[in-house]
Amino acid sequence: MPAEIFKAEHDAILQTERWIMDGFGPINNFYQRLQAADTLIYIDLPYPLSYWFVTKRLLKALWQRPEGWPDGSSVVKGTLQSYKTLRLCSRFWNQALVQQLNELADGKSLHIITSIKQPNGFTLLHNS
Repeated sequence: MPAEIFKAEHDAILQTERWIMDGFGPINNFYQRLQAADTLIYIDLPYPLSYWFVTKRLLKALWQRPEGWPDGSSVVKGTLQSYKTLRLCSRFWNQALVQQLNELADGKSLHIITSIKQPNGFTLLHNS
């Protein structure tokens, strides 16, 4: 999507009362989301597990398209891009980011998930 359309849609979403955004995207938009959010959730799983999830998605896609996967988008190309991104993640998704999130979290709710067992408990706590 063209950058100007992305920015307009992104900014419109941030003006609504409730929203959930996943992912990184352009750095300025990422920091804009961090500032606007009332709840921050950082999923900090071991990299081998992340590689497994990407590979598992690819293998399952041989029989069924991943839920929410964009029409006309190649799962193989997406998988290769995910592997490439994962190789670079440690440059950004690191202890310095955790420290920054803690600083930004003043007045916000911050959750750092470090295990695949944590999200279930997190969901239950926040749905009650």
